[in-house]
Amino acid sequence: MASRAKAAVLALALAAPLAPRAARADGWSFGAGVASMNVRSAQLEGGGRSATGWRLDLGYRVWDRLAWEIAVSSPGDLDTEPTPSISYPADRAEFSVLELGARLELVPLSRSRVSPWVQLGLGYAYLNWQTYFYQQGGVGLALSAGLDLRVAGGLVARAGLSHLGAKASDTYGEPSPGMRATSLFLGLGWQFGLPPAAGGAASPAP
Repeated sequence: MASRAKAAVLALALAAPLAPRAARADGWSFGAGVASMNVRSAQLEGGGRSATGWRLDLGYRVWDRLAWEIAVSSPGDLDTEPTPSISYPADRAEFSVLELGARLELVPLSRSRVSPWVQLGLGYAYLNWQTYFYQQGGVGLALSAGLDLRVAGGLVARAGLSHLGAKASDTYGEPSPGMRATSLFLGLGWQFGLPPAAGGAASPAP
């Protein structure tokens, strides 16, 4: 019995280097797309506005399922109410959001063409008045969820939904109405370091 156990252990040790390696991925990614954003703030005319603009993202995959990602999005200019702390009349202000978070793939993109994911991080919401020297901004928790579809090679299509709620202050350090932004975004990007997709021709192991 002992000799059989030793033989089995020896066979596993010899076969381990020949076993197929698990598909993994790491490296940089980037993407661009459109974002339809609903922004809520007492500082905006009517309490809120919806508009469609652009979105850019840059990420780095540190593990097969985990990536750090930074994204910037803006729906453009929104109508504002008179400022709360000084006597500026109604104006238009450019709204933008900067998000930094950790994205977890529930199914790794290295092993499937379709990968659902969730992301948690911090976001900075910013309103910059067009006519007057006045800004409003604040930091809050940013939550996102979405789906990646591997089109070909490292080309990835993405659909996602994000939400940010932020307390805010103005140019002069005075408290301002808080801001909430919900964004539905669609885009295309490139992920470096992905192994060949399932069904594709795999490269020989070095």
